[in-house]
Amino acid sequence: MMVFEFPTWDDVPETFTGKARLIYERAIVHFLDGEAHHETEPAYYSDSTTQPGDYHTRWYHHGNLHCLDGPAVISCIEGRNIIEFYYVNHTPYTEKEYYDLIQVKYNPKLLSRVLESIEMLDSE
Repeated sequence: MMVFEFPTWDDVPETFTGKARLIYERAIVHFLDGEAHHETEPAYYSDSTTQPGDYHTRWYHHGNLHCLDGPAVISCIEGRNIIEFYYVNHTPYTEKEYYDLIQVKYNPKLLSRVLESIEMLDSE
């Protein structure tokens, strides 16, 4: 896949689709119709020129921070301190809130059991 270069995020055309290198951010970003987006890997990856081992990844879905199988933002600072942020549809969650949401909302078997439990409580 060809990589197009742009000085900054603001310089990416509104309808751009493809892989871009953002020069000033030292980042590789996947775009779909002008929005950061990738289905199977982080849409954004940046490494540091000042500190070896530092990097930042962000999962985007149609321009929104979004990941259903782990943190949407991962930053490695000083090559060892990893910071994670959890988002679903651009809404931030604590780690616990995120896993509670994912476990119920995106797990059909568990959701079915929860709904059955609610129905049983209503019928009592």
